[in-house]
Amino acid sequence: MDLNALKGFMQKIFTDLKITPNNYRLILTLPRRIDKKCRQSILELLFHTFEMRSVLMCHQSVISFWAHSAENGIVVDIGERCDIIPVSQGFVLGHAWGRAPFGGHVLKHSLRQGLGPQVLLDHFNTYDSGWICQVHNPPPSLPNNPQRD
Repeated sequence: MDLNALKGFMQKIFTDLKITPNNYRLILTLPRRIDKKCRQSILELLFHTFEMRSVLMCHQSVISFWAHSAENGIVVDIGERCDIIPVSQGFVLGHAWGRAPFGGHVLKHSLRQGLGPQVLLDHFNTYDSGWICQVHNPPPSLPNNPQRD
């Protein structure tokens, strides 16, 4: 990670928002691949350079559980690859975490094959591709007068 770029990015945020960082607490979400040394360098930058009041560094999956008021479950993060992340009592279970080497492009290709050539998926960006909810088959028809039990 380029700490100089991060420093410039954070400075721009604080300048544009017209805030003094030492008056605020920061929640920073990080992907799993950020190692301990890099996390320590980020903390040093935030505390020594910006004098942040406090910083909470947390895995992205844990934050998604907090947003749903949950502490336990499984996050399936489908992007350019597919990450399966179990969370227990607010902590990522690193020993049970898994990754499939395929994600967005493979899924987009599968959707294109399964839904047919009439579906235009190329105008979606990577984020939108994960949220395609288009069904081409009509729902099963129901009888006109369903009998009630």
